[in-house]
Amino acid sequence: MNALKQTAHESVPRIEADLHIEKSAANDIASPSSQQSIAAVRSMLGRNRAASLYSGLSKQKKAIILFGARLKPSTHIHIPLENMTFDEQEAVRMSMLAIRELVKEISSVGLGREKFITAKVETPTEDSFSDLAGELASNQAAMAQVSY
Repeated sequence: MNALKQTAHESVPRIEADLHIEKSAANDIASPSSQQSIAAVRSMLGRNRAASLYSGLSKQKKAIILFGARLKPSTHIHIPLENMTFDEQEAVRMSMLAIRELVKEISSVGLGREKFITAKVETPTEDSFSDLAGELASNQAAMAQVSY
């Protein structure tokens, strides 16, 4: 019966030794900051923020990262980051850094249709589609004459 009377803080393993502890003057209870608490839990679980982020990505986003890391998505897409070798993890890290830099550059550019089309590229019109259709028909006719 005494075992049931244990309070929650007595049954939970203490991790204060690894944390910077802030003392609350109001009630003298030691409480680690939230970031330190999360870091301590991640450390106990063997997973960091990058591994959590990577695990939550879609297959398409993982494939982009793996491609940048020069790892085959077909073999690595289902491998959690923490199960990869050191070299594979480093390649994934470098790929994520490169993608972050690319996103910084891309995010400063307007990507709306009206801003994306350059002056060198003509927007297709109905007349240009008719011209292309006529050219295609004449090419097909020429090919029919040549084939035996």
